[in-house]
Amino acid sequence: MPAAFAYIPAQHLGDIAGSLVLTPNERLAREFAGAYDQAKIADGSGVWPSLQCMSLRRFWLQQFSRLQTTDLCQQRLLSEQEIQLRFQQTAAEDYAQQCRSAAAAWQLVRGYDVDLHGPEMSSERSRYFATWCAAAIPESKTQIVCEADLPSLLGAHLDELARMLNQPLLLVDVEHLTPAERDFFQGLYERDSAWVNRLHGGILSPGFDPDLGTAQPASHASTPHDSPTDFTPPLVNIAGMASLGEELMAAASWVRDCHHADPNATIGVVVPDLSANYDRVLRQFAATLTPTGDSRQLPFDLSGGKSLASQSVWRHARIFLDWLRLAADRQTLAPLLQSPYLTLPWCDELKANWPRLARRKLPISDMLRREGAEELQQLVTGLPRQAQLDSWVELIQSLLSSVGWPRTQALGSFQYQAAMRIQAVLGELAAQPGTPLITLSDALQLIDWALDQTFAPQRQRSNIQILGMLETTGLSFDHLWVCGMSAEQFPGKANVSPFIPRRAAVAYGLPRSTQDQELAFARRTLGAWVAGSRHLHMSYTHTVNGASVYPTPLVTPPNSADAEQTNAGTSLQHRHPLMIPLGVTPMSQEDGTGTPTQPGLTPGGTHRLEAQARCAFSAFAIYRLGLDEPPEPRDFLNPMERGSALHWIFEQLYRRFPDSDSVQAQPTEVIMDISRQALGKYTHLPDAFVALEQQRLCQLAEEFIALEAQRSPFEVIETEERYTLDLGNLSFALRIDRLDKVRDAVIVMDYKTGQVGVGGVTDTLSAPQLPCYSIIRSDIAGVYYAQLRDGDCKILGLSDDELQLVETKNRKIKGTVTDTSWQQQRSRWSEQLHELAEQVAAGAAQVNPQPNACRFCHLKALCRVDEKRKFKAAP
Repeated sequence: MPAAFAYIPAQHLGDIAGSLVLTPNERLAREFAGAYDQAKIADGSGVWPSLQCMSLRRFWLQQFSRLQTTDLCQQRLLSEQEIQLRFQQTAAEDYAQQCRSAAAAWQLVRGYDVDLHGPEMSSERSRYFATWCAAAIPESKTQIVCEADLPSLLGAHLDELARMLNQPLLLVDVEHLTPAERDFFQGLYERDSAWVNRLHGGILSPGFDPDLGTAQPASHASTPHDSPTDFTPPLVNIAGMASLGEELMAAASWVRDCHHADPNATIGVVVPDLSANYDRVLRQFAATLTPTGDSRQLPFDLSGGKSLASQSVWRHARIFLDWLRLAADRQTLAPLLQSPYLTLPWCDELKANWPRLARRKLPISDMLRREGAEELQQLVTGLPRQAQLDSWVELIQSLLSSVGWPRTQALGSFQYQAAMRIQAVLGELAAQPGTPLITLSDALQLIDWALDQTFAPQRQRSNIQILGMLETTGLSFDHLWVCGMSAEQFPGKANVSPFIPRRAAVAYGLPRSTQDQELAFARRTLGAWVAGSRHLHMSYTHTVNGASVYPTPLVTPPNSADAEQTNAGTSLQHRHPLMIPLGVTPMSQEDGTGTPTQPGLTPGGTHRLEAQARCAFSAFAIYRLGLDEPPEPRDFLNPMERGSALHWIFEQLYRRFPDSDSVQAQPTEVIMDISRQALGKYTHLPDAFVALEQQRLCQLAEEFIALEAQRSPFEVIETEERYTLDLGNLSFALRIDRLDKVRDAVIVMDYKTGQVGVGGVTDTLSAPQLPCYSIIRSDIAGVYYAQLRDGDCKILGLSDDELQLVETKNRKIKGTVTDTSWQQQRSRWSEQLHELAEQVAAGAAQVNPQPNACRFCHLKALCRVDEKRKFKAAP
């Protein structure tokens, strides 16, 4: 049985057993109840009634619930969600993002009975805040109350509550009460001095002290910035670390050593701002204490956690709900498309090929027309523009259910617990009384606020506790390590609500609202750590943003005037025990060959051969490892899609009008109609863009047709036909844009929307596309690129006849004659292509880029060609 982190003196067991124990927080209530059971066991008891122990918050709610069962209390208790909703509905536009802060300030005002119209609240912001509060909560306390009102409300019914309680109250390590809370306990004490007692630091004090034993001596008031004469800084081991990461590593290693030395010892680690560093702390302590384990076998109890709203099971649901309202880009939808918490079969094609299906931002309506999304489409179509919160919650639950959320059968323990708690919170929201009509966006914001509560998955109790600074109240430790003990962080800086001026906070006694109060709190906390732990260690970060930071002046290192500082680099073992440097000298070995390619059809066509010629490593990475770079999604047409549209236009033209005379005779209206059809599949394009693009495509097609009018008469015998090119054991699928018959010769015409040239096909074959086309048939007599560019259309190619396409020289229609005869050149190309194919078949993957091949390559971080070049260039 794990030890409890609370101490109960044996001599007080009898007094505690007959009392209702009240603690400042739930953690201490849980630990105190555990300590009581262990004390009873140590006392030799066999059986005993469970100790009645609860936090103050739960006590006020319990007593209010008791009163509501009588006719004494008719007020309705506002929930946190309803308060936030009211402030949201009444916020001015400039204050919409401060609703939660305003709601929290309003509850402070109620708890401390602050007069919103008093002289202390005379600032412009405070006056606006008072107006906002009146609009948000116009009802009086006789109609509705919040949790902060309960002590005052219950104080008016002390006699009735005393009869209901029928047992004394014991305040355990309670250091602060609101005025109404003090009045409540003072009233009980005045009725019967045995009704209220205090236990602080293991010392039982009969009766009730309104100052809770924390009153400062008079000297403190007169010298607020100096240590009072009765305060002596304790001697504490404190070490300066280079960073918070270093502190966590050192603390985790220390915990491991302490636990190994005494597995039954109670060990605590205090991490300021634990919630902000939750994942970091979890990873470090898990790596140090259970390097071979997983998150289900943690030997420590990590306090608190991340909010419900940040749990992945809800974040994925939230992405989906936002997608219902707003178009989303690929980066936003990526977690959703791979989510284990939702079932989206109608998105499978989108996952596989986003750019072909979508713009940069895709509305969900584009996907709801697909098979399998009928139920969701019906729900989305029926969504109202405004509804009450309970209706929105019901609709949201239906929407999530339609996509299988949360798929509990696929969840691990933590996410399952989170999903169950989220569903419970949604149920609580749906149970709210009638609310104003709000939009879906407002409803989702309210749900986010409701889910912005710390979620700590249930774990087994442990003798190792990692907790925040405020959670140490009343706890005791065999070993305690406190991080963040720099002069900058301890004592901290006093903070007050932005809606409550500091002078009002001081006048009405709000806690820790001045630096003197913050200093007093730090001293009390430090005193509790010193008194409540047998071995106390502290650490701090000694350098922040390049500036030196000193340890807190509230402690004194035992052996030196200054704390020890650690500047040495952290060893790998501190990051993870299995990260052990072995001192092995790395070996360098060139290995430029991957696994062979299987015989048969090889994907990629001529692009595969061209990639191999450009850089063997790049080709292997893209076609064998699947590391290609997909095109970015777009709002309009990218160059590839514009090129595809032109291909389709010329395919349709030359299928209908295969000879040069007939195609040149076609009026603009025919080409415009074909251009419109080419854009028809891009349904997301705005009409204005389609009209302009249709006109551009038509003009470009007419420009190229006019260029071809300067050619010798020709006939298009094939368009967009498929061929298979066999090169050794590999086959490559080709798609030929056009085969023309000119005189008695057959030529290949390949459309290009970029600038073209016929270099790279002679000595070293770096551009194998035209050579591939030259050997698809035995009767090919020339291969040409058709450059389709606005104002710059050309036809360039290779053949054995300079005037193959024209009767006289033409600077825009040019066929370069090969150095050798056409048949010899084709034979040479065939040999070179077979060599490339053999490299592909063998799995050649050397980093051997051609000049300019790396300019736009996305794989440079993988092949590290730049580092290799720098190494070779070094003297």
